[in-house]
Amino acid sequence: SIDKSTVRLIEALGEFGSDKINFFLINLIYEQTKAVVDAILMSLKIVRQDCWRRDRLNENIIFFNAYARERGLKLLSHDHTPIKPILVCGNKNVLDLQARLLLRGYYVPAIRPPTVPRNQARLRISLSCLHNQSELEAVIDCIAEEINRC
Repeated sequence: SIDKSTVRLIEALGEFGSDKINFFLINLIYEQTKAVVDAILMSLKIVRQDCWRRDRLNENIIFFNAYARERGLKLLSHDHTPIKPILVCGNKNVLDLQARLLLRGYYVPAIRPPTVPRNQARLRISLSCLHNQSELEAVIDCIAEEINRC
């Protein structure tokens, strides 16, 4: 679909008396839309055919939950999802922790109020099928070590 601002642009350019500009812009918009549709269709094809991504992500979720529990991290949920919130004591602590993890090579975002409830500051890990178990082990070990320094 074409948004109102695009229609206004086409109309404004059309007022200069150039039907060719209108034709070019309308075709450009439809070509972009076709590209988006093609990308979505290709994504769906990949989802259907490349099960390894889904399987690997599932393995990573199971591994992360088990190893984080073993290392004593306070996961707010052991649900089978790729987003893993880890409870950290205090808003200031979570920002310090995020900075220390970054210095050690890990970008682990800190989530604080008002995004989360008061006194519920957390780190948020986003798992991917591209992570391997040794990477997950390393980041969990690093988080556990840094949390112990709080």
